This record gives sequence, structure tokens and C-alpha cells, in this order.
Amino acid sequence: MRGLTVGLVVLLWTAGGMGMELAHPVFFASEPVAVTAPVDAPEPELRWADTVQDVEWEGREVDGRVRWAARLPADEPLGPWQVCLPAGPCRTFLRVADDKSVLVVSTPPGSTVTVGEEQAAVGERGEVFFVLSPGD
Repeated sequence: MRGLTVGLVVLLWTAGGMGMELAHPVFFASEPVAVTAPVDAPEPELRWADTVQDVEWEGREVDGRVRWAARLPADEPLGPWQVCLPAGPCRTFLRVADDKSVLVVSTPPGSTVTVGEEQAAVGERGEVFFVLSPGD
């Protein structure tokens, strides 16, 4: 778990402000991945280990932007994924099992947060995430 938690802090929020935004940085396995992008942006791509995955995207316009959503098959791996615009920016997100809990801690950037035996540094956005078993 320690490697996953520390990796999550580094991977999330890797490219900000380039026109495409994740609905949130952690998605449960049964939840659709959702991003918003400019209306003229092409359909995004989902990547696992630098390989584009074949998914069906559903796009709808919301407040002058397009909200793209796609469901991954249940047997797709958990862990860090990327959603990218072709020839454009990528965002990294974490796909976690439905039987896990996600704890988000907001605190000043540069702080260190300890939850149980896990410890992580807080990134420049002032948030750190922990994936835990419910009740931990």
C-alpha cells in the first residue's frame, strides 16, 4: 500500500490547466471515468501502461464544455491510469476497488500527512489521498 499511496501523490495532478479536467482524481471500479474538455476537443483516450484501451465514450455538452464519460470493463486493472486528448494533455487518475475507501486530506502544500502506518507528502494543490480498507 505504501508504494501505491506515495505513487498516487506523485501521479495525480501532473498537468494542470490545459483545457481538460478530471471530474475527480480517484474513480471506483464500478464508476465511469469522467472528464470535461473544450467543445472542439476530440474524444479522449484511456491509457493503461501507455496502451490505448478500447472504450465507448459518451459525450454531452454542459455549460459550454463537453463532459465525456466511459465505463471500463470490470476485469480491467486497478491502479494508475491516464486519460488523454489525442496529441494533447493527459491527466492521471487512480482506479480503485469498490471495497476500498478513499481519504482526501487538505492541508498546506509541502506538509507530510500520516494515516495509520502510511505517510505521504502533500503536493502543490494542498491535497493528499489515501486508499484504505473501510473502517481504517
